Amino acid sequence: MLRYFNWLHLQFPAARLESLPVIDDEGKSSLKGVRITGDLRGNALLKTATHSGTQAVNSLNQEIQENPRQPDSPELDIAILGGGVSGISAALRCKELGLKYKVFEANELLSTIRNFPKGKPIYRYPLSWDPGAALKIEGDSKEALLDAIETQASDIVWEKAKIEHVAWERSKDGGRVRIQLFGVKEPLYARRAIIAIGKAGAYRLLDCPGAKLPKVVHRLYDPTEYKGKRVLVVGGGDSAAEAALNLNRAGAKVTIAHRGSRFERIKENLALGLKQELGEANIYLSTQLAWVTESGVTLRTDDGKELKDTQIDNDIVIAQIGREAPAPFLKRCKIAITGTFDLKFFATMAVALAVITAIYSWKNDGGYLNTLFVEKNWFPYNLTHPTFKSPGFFYELLYTGTIITFGIRRIRRRKTEYITKQTLSLMAFQTVPLFLMPYFILPWLGDLGLFDSGFMHSVANELFPRPEEGAPREYWRSVGFVLAWPLFLWNVFTPSPMTGWLIISLIQTFVLIPLLVWKFGKGVYCGWICSCGALAETLGDMHRKKMPHGRGWNTLNISGQIILFISLGLLVLRAAGWYLPDTWKLAWLSGEVSVREWSETLWVQGLVAAEAWGFPINYYKVVDYFLSGIIGIGLYFHFSGRSWCRFFCPLASLMNFYARFSRFRIFPEKSKCISCAACSTTCHQGIHVMAFAVEGKPMNDPQCVRCSACVNACPTGVLQFGELLPDGTAKLDKLIANPLHATKDGTG
Repeated sequence: MLRYFNWLHLQFPAARLESLPVIDDEGKSSLKGVRITGDLRGNALLKTATHSGTQAVNSLNQEIQENPRQPDSPELDIAILGGGVSGISAALRCKELGLKYKVFEANELLSTIRNFPKGKPIYRYPLSWDPGAALKIEGDSKEALLDAIETQASDIVWEKAKIEHVAWERSKDGGRVRIQLFGVKEPLYARRAIIAIGKAGAYRLLDCPGAKLPKVVHRLYDPTEYKGKRVLVVGGGDSAAEAALNLNRAGAKVTIAHRGSRFERIKENLALGLKQELGEANIYLSTQLAWVTESGVTLRTDDGKELKDTQIDNDIVIAQIGREAPAPFLKRCKIAITGTFDLKFFATMAVALAVITAIYSWKNDGGYLNTLFVEKNWFPYNLTHPTFKSPGFFYELLYTGTIITFGIRRIRRRKTEYITKQTLSLMAFQTVPLFLMPYFILPWLGDLGLFDSGFMHSVANELFPRPEEGAPREYWRSVGFVLAWPLFLWNVFTPSPMTGWLIISLIQTFVLIPLLVWKFGKGVYCGWICSCGALAETLGDMHRKKMPHGRGWNTLNISGQIILFISLGLLVLRAAGWYLPDTWKLAWLSGEVSVREWSETLWVQGLVAAEAWGFPINYYKVVDYFLSGIIGIGLYFHFSGRSWCRFFCPLASLMNFYARFSRFRIFPEKSKCISCAACSTTCHQGIHVMAFAVEGKPMNDPQCVRCSACVNACPTGVLQFGELLPDGTAKLDKLIANPLHATKDGTG
């Protein structure tokens, strides 16, 4: 079984992602009045940083104009925390709009760029994209870039100051941001604030004895300073590779150590340069730094069989393993951080789950609220028409209205051809076959007498029977035309066989869906048809970054396989109850019970009746009611909208199996990848997309639902949907999912 799970999904890359502030597409944080821009948004591109700074000012200006500052007020319109590229772009935009602003910088303006190595090349991706920012990125080297920015920002208003925290403060004119500086008693005030400090947290430290020796440094300024020195570079990203190459070219004796088994996150030309210029003898992979002494270092290498220690004479260790996000500052500001489960997180999640539980209790027969509404004859039970008498109708009305409302918002916010057509498809499937058909169209046709006689009478009796004489037809079963078994199993798990639905379900689940998945991937259903996917892609659109990533969470994905196996087991029991002869007896029950009776009893118990210590443990209550409904929707605002789809859905789990044979892929253009992890961060299925992109490998993780978030979020247009043809070539989709692909050269 473990081999099966590993083949199915556990073999695919998984990694915990960097903790960053929780923000929406406009940079809105959980702290009112505060926008976050630049590198803290998870994207290190210079052009994107300038765009986000300008965009934040434009957005905040609209709020400011609603309650303008009094002319004699000493408070700022916008306080900008951080004097990097994004902060300066915001300051220049404030100048253009005539806003009163000030930049607060703890060190010096553009300190990150100033600390780049001498002569560092500057990449202005995407090449032909004009972000429309107030600050223009010019120059192909560190020095040229600095000159260009300093010329544009020569007269911006700034102050050298370290911010302790910011907070929102209510006031008569709508509220303001309080800014507390270190060492200053009186706070400053601004109508709004922008946090543009970048990942200015502490350098990630080496975890070994000797890591604090003076010979261990965390940045490289001038490689020529180390000419003739024996230098060890620790790290596996672009910065580490560039440092190693620059040091080698400056005359240092360089070795590089990386804990990974390969350089997954560096550009192809850098990886090639390391092999050619350093030589494989000076490259240590799958390696940890065991300890550091004044005269050398010890590397501990894991070759998969045993640990081996290698001692190297060494003068300098340069740790290029990144920085931590400024979590202490963000926590002082009470700004939510991804992956942080604090008391507020659990309290609000409990409220959300309680609300959804109440709604489901009202919607479903047998719930306490449902019983109360019946006894009191409250709305909708006081209505006369049977269609509108059920809470299920009003639940579906709310469900459909939510998808349409948030679907329109998604189309307006994410303006690509792919998202527009995908969202319209989801809205159409939910509105027509899943809502209008069972609640309006079929009942109307029934009222017209279409199902009273002839062929249509036979069809209706087979597909929409009356549970008893004189009762309304079960038009709700029509959702089975779209929601295939085992996602919707109530047309198959019936007291007596419903041949029509059995044939339809058989063709759907084992013929049509496998063919579609083979051609287009699992997402052809999950991302374009399914009602669960419709709510996830619309209502859940702004919460995709909240899905947890990592090996442990990926292991939880097998829960859906277990539910699928249970569903298959119930199907076998149901079939046995229908078709086995009464003459087949169970010997260990002294022949008193037939196999058919025994299997049917187990089926009924497992489907709707089983309990343990007073708690229901049957499929209906655990899977349909609790996991699909309460958990699936209740976690939307805390774990994204795909919790049910990723972890528990039995149909998605079956399609995961089909997807292992699919020709669908996400094809990366490795040379464009900057290892920003935007693709992985935005995946609400928890897929580590970047691991495929940095290696240039087509992404074939079966969890993919073709939502296009990773393709759309990529700032350099690395990813594209497509089909892997039998000859190994790629047939790329023509439907544009990233705005950069709309241009001829694909660079925006």
